[in-house]
Amino acid sequence: MARISGEVMVSEGPVGRGTCFIAEPKSMGGRGEMTVEVTEYDRPHGLYNVIRSSYMQVDGTLTFEEADGGTRLRWDWDIGLVGLGQRRSSASPGTTRACRHRRAARNRSGRSS
Repeated sequence: MARISGEVMVSEGPVGRGTCFIAEPKSMGGRGEMTVEVTEYDRPHGLYNVIRSSYMQVDGTLTFEEADGGTRLRWDWDIGLVGLGQRRSSASPGTTRACRHRRAARNRSGRSS
C-alpha cells in the first residue's frame, strides 16, 4: 500500500457524505494522485469511502469503536489494481471527476491546494 506524503480536502464544510480529498501517495520513489471521497458517514461509528488513482481502486468501510481507553479502527476494503487489461468500475470516472471539479473550483477561488 502506498504511503501518503500529503492530502488536501477539496470540498467545503465539515467532513461528511460527499467530502473529497486529493492525496499524494509516494511509493518507491514515484508520485501520483489519488481521490478519496466519503460516500457514507455515521459519526462517530464509521464511514464508507472510495479511493481512486491511476493504478488502483478501493471501496470500503472504516469503523471506530471505544476500546481500552482509546479507539479501535477496523477497515474492510475491496482493493483492485487498475491497468492494462483491467477495467475500472463505473463509479471510478465520476468520483474522480467530482473531486477534481471541486479542487479546480477551490483553486480558482484563490485557495491553495
